[in-house]
Amino acid sequence: MKARSWYARSAGLTARGPLTITLTLTLALALVPAGSVAGIQRDVDQPQPTKPQTAKPQTAKPQTPEPSDKQTEAAGKPEEPSGKAAPSDRAGGGTGDKVLQLPKQLWARAKVLAKVAVKPLASGSGRTAASPASSREASPGRILPRRGFACCNLHHDGDSINDGNYAELPMIAAGTPIEVLSYGRNKAYVNVDGKPMRLEHDYGRDQESLESWVGKIVVDDDPRPRIDGYPPAIREAIREGKVWVGMTREQAIAALGYPLTSENPSLDAPVWRIWRSRRGEYQLNFRSDGHLASVSGDDDVIGNMVYRAGR
Repeated sequence: MKARSWYARSAGLTARGPLTITLTLTLALALVPAGSVAGIQRDVDQPQPTKPQTAKPQTAKPQTPEPSDKQTEAAGKPEEPSGKAAPSDRAGGGTGDKVLQLPKQLWARAKVLAKVAVKPLASGSGRTAASPASSREASPGRILPRRGFACCNLHHDGDSINDGNYAELPMIAAGTPIEVLSYGRNKAYVNVDGKPMRLEHDYGRDQESLESWVGKIVVDDDPRPRIDGYPPAIREAIREGKVWVGMTREQAIAALGYPLTSENPSLDAPVWRIWRSRRGEYQLNFRSDGHLASVSGDDDVIGNMVYRAGR
């Protein structure tokens, strides 16, 4: 039989004593459902019948000092006085007190463990409260991959589409299939009609989040059936990426994309500032009924951005 440690001998515990039971039951409580904790509390609070214990005479055994490699420490360390309480006895008033306090200690630990115990979520959900949400579902806008369509005409510089959406660049037609694959720093990685590209949020970061902007650009419903229902002149203007006097704000967005939020805080504003290029600004002026009244700016810019039937 292996020699017991000084701590176990002083507390009167063997390797399978109450201390081991405490640790084992505490670990087991981590797996108890939260609904069962109330039952544990009732059981603990009820008085437990105890059996009279008969003291058994103990025969003192001569203790043989265990060999140690550190001879200087063994020679210089005084032996523990026989009347000195072991650490467990000091805290609990002796071995007998520790055994009687065992249920209350377990309940105190159970209350802490119950906070992180497995709890069923609302009906129909297979997840538990202790299960962390997937990093791909950290927010409603980040359930990936997400398939949708281009909300409007977009313009790209190589494999990059930014929120400037300059009309002088090559155009991606409204309704083109887009799959959002992942998010990076101020950008989203996408497939545009099967081609890898990036949606880069360069200008409107202070006004809206990346997810909010991408949510506007990649929509769930294909806008092409709606565009096909517009009057012929407006429909053709949108297909060419131009505006038509008399179109609504929604139709202007389909043709040009969303105006920069950094320069246009509200879509209800009577004037929108738009850029055909980095220096080619023009303005859309709306009437009180929400229809486009006029387009102002440099003649060259207006000539390229206003649709004229038959030209």
